[in-house]
Amino acid sequence: MEYSSCPRSHGDGDGGGGHGNDNDSPGCVWEDRPLTPTVLGYEVMEERAKFTVYKILVKKTQEESWVVFRRYTDFSRMNDKLKEMFPGFRLSLPPKRWFKDNYNSDFLEDRQLGLQVFLQNMVAHKDIANSMAVREFLCLDDPPGPFDSLEESRAFCETLEECNYRLQKELCEKQRELTSLRRQLEEKRLRIQELERRLSGAALIGPGSESSGEADADGDVESSAAEADQEMGEESSQAAPRL
Repeated sequence: MEYSSCPRSHGDGDGGGGHGNDNDSPGCVWEDRPLTPTVLGYEVMEERAKFTVYKILVKKTQEESWVVFRRYTDFSRMNDKLKEMFPGFRLSLPPKRWFKDNYNSDFLEDRQLGLQVFLQNMVAHKDIANSMAVREFLCLDDPPGPFDSLEESRAFCETLEECNYRLQKELCEKQRELTSLRRQLEEKRLRIQELERRLSGAALIGPGSESSGEADADGDVESSAAEADQEMGEESSQAAPRL
């Protein structure tokens, strides 16, 4: 897989010396930079000596990606090479830890975040991203296949599982948002129906209805007054002495 638009001379294929001068050759233009590599996670290995490897997802394009494993010492060596190649440019690499537990989960997570920032700054600089040190570190010229080894096969499956988990989590969040929006929409709909019902009721009670109600009220008052007069007359007749 060729990553340069600059044609190689016949002498370059005989040894590694020709590769180091590719960036210095006039007219040599590196075209595509890789997308920002992503540190997917880390794993503490204890097969022979205990150490931590970081799993890095490299995307050359949206369709082409692979996973590489790197230890902190690999990052440190590459940083030293970049300092020699680009003395005026400094990348911020998380510092080493000498006297405390290097396998503490909080420390490893902080270091993972620091390495992610380091990779982002690394590929953001065009010359650094196209340097031989970075290309070798990310396997840009010879990307590993997903089943080149048992470890890479397992890493590939784990990557798929992580992507599946992340997508399912995002889907659940979207479904919760959709449910919330539907509930809000239903509440708005019921509120609109209530307002329409009130407006319809107010329209039915017009000025004529109010006058009719007042007339009925006056009639009730007059009827009550007449009944009261009649009762008073009956009481008076009963109270009069007989002759």
